[in-house]
Amino acid sequence: MRQYICHWYVHGKISKKIYFFLLSFLLSVLYSDEVIVLKNLDIDAKTNGLIIKLNLSEPITDNDISAWQAKSGWFYITLYQIGHDSSDLSLVPLPDDVLDLEIIQNEKSIQIGLKMRQLIENYEFSYNKDENLLISSLHYSTRALSILDSNREFKRLDQTKGMHEGIKKWLILTGTGLTLAGSLENKDMNSKSKIGIIILISTFIIDGLWKIL
Repeated sequence: MRQYICHWYVHGKISKKIYFFLLSFLLSVLYSDEVIVLKNLDIDAKTNGLIIKLNLSEPITDNDISAWQAKSGWFYITLYQIGHDSSDLSLVPLPDDVLDLEIIQNEKSIQIGLKMRQLIENYEFSYNKDENLLISSLHYSTRALSILDSNREFKRLDQTKGMHEGIKKWLILTGTGLTLAGSLENKDMNSKSKIGIIILISTFIIDGLWKIL
């Protein structure tokens, strides 16, 4: 009887230890800080800013995201409780509007830095739950947009300087046709050939002058 009581006491003591060990383990698993993984990112340039797509292993909340524009030209996105599974994230292709990219991994967060040509005035985040995709929409300032539009207009005007392409092509074809026709009719240069050559020379001179003016 005494042996039975001792056996029960020892067995019960061991069972309690196992019980408390399992309970502690389960609680640690349930309440531990789980790190979500940033798998990859994609940067796409738009007329008024950038679209950045971040593929995550798990969904996140708005409280896990912050962003700001530094005076140095860097725009930062910080994702809390998130890590990344590869250093290749810093090797993603960059559009012309992004001068540099840096990925900074802290203890419980990851920071994405973008060195921009133009400052970001406002931004917004949306989330695609089906694909665990965080979409960051970054918008340039209205002043930056007006400068970009002006540069594009100057570039367009510079490309369109000179004689209208359709008229220029027609004159070249006409001048070439008259010159060939005159040469076939007579070995010596006749009026057709002279007119054709004059048209060709005049076309290139006028087109060159319009490009300069």
